[in-house]
Amino acid sequence: MKVQFFGVRGSIATPTLTSEHRRKLESVVKRTIGANLQTDADVENFIAKLPHVSTRIAGGNTSCVYLRLKTKHIVFDSGTGIRVLGHHLMQLEEFQRGEGEVHIFLSHTHMDHILGFPFFPPLWVKGNKIHLYSGHKWAEDAIRTIMSPWFFPVALEHVPAQVIFHKIEADKKYKDGDVTITSVTGHHPAGVFVYKVTSGGKSVIYSTDNELTDISPDKIGKTRDFWRGTDLLIFDAQYNIWEVFVEKKDWGHSTASIGIDLAVEQQIKKIVLFHHEPTNDDFALNDILFKMRKYLETRIAAQKIEVANPKDLLHIILAYEGLVLDL
Repeated sequence: MKVQFFGVRGSIATPTLTSEHRRKLESVVKRTIGANLQTDADVENFIAKLPHVSTRIAGGNTSCVYLRLKTKHIVFDSGTGIRVLGHHLMQLEEFQRGEGEVHIFLSHTHMDHILGFPFFPPLWVKGNKIHLYSGHKWAEDAIRTIMSPWFFPVALEHVPAQVIFHKIEADKKYKDGDVTITSVTGHHPAGVFVYKVTSGGKSVIYSTDNELTDISPDKIGKTRDFWRGTDLLIFDAQYNIWEVFVEKKDWGHSTASIGIDLAVEQQIKKIVLFHHEPTNDDFALNDILFKMRKYLETRIAAQKIEVANPKDLLHIILAYEGLVLDL
């Protein structure tokens, strides 16, 4: 199973500002002083050793995560990142010929999770099949609305590809070959679905826009088996603690430290911090990553957990556009 990130931003698409580019450039230029870069190889080696915050951008596209399985193309959400994913899929002959088939699972229908759908390139090739899955009964109406004349020049019924809507239920298993998909409901205005995909002995949970404030055994309750032992947890880390519990309580987002706690308690192997706050630039996000790794170290020490390296207990990853994880 391969997991690729095409949109990781929360709430609204957020282009990188010139001021942030300049700050990155300044940090690199300062490091060149005394570096003695004489050849192309010297330059390549220099760049390879730079901190990620200087060479990488989290990206401004909203939620879209792609799972490439042996026989299936599975997508979580159709935020603005799905446009880039679509160009990626159009490099495959099956989508070029109009024989492609993709399965898109919507966590919910808020704007940042559906607005990219009309710009999904495979949608505009006759013969391709686009399956849309949602637990919300209004999902089809939402897609038709964003493709109505008020918001988009082409109505859904006029697109060349075949679009098929599927209503799913929480806590029910959907199985196709060796692929099993289950879901639970989360806490978000108008509701949200948290998905788990299992295939080839590996599992991924996509938990975005889910306000988790209590992960005690009593609260987790019957969903414990859903979370337990997952290989990869993609987790909404948009807010800080104050925002989650006070300033933006009930807005439907979580914070990174709660994700760390959940992952440790449920023996999850990797966590990807996702759905980044639009006002957080790459330097702020890098600071969150640093603090969460320190938080994990502190927890290990406090609980006297015997582990050679914190990564052996939990690998913490910051989501960015272009991130690829092989499970």
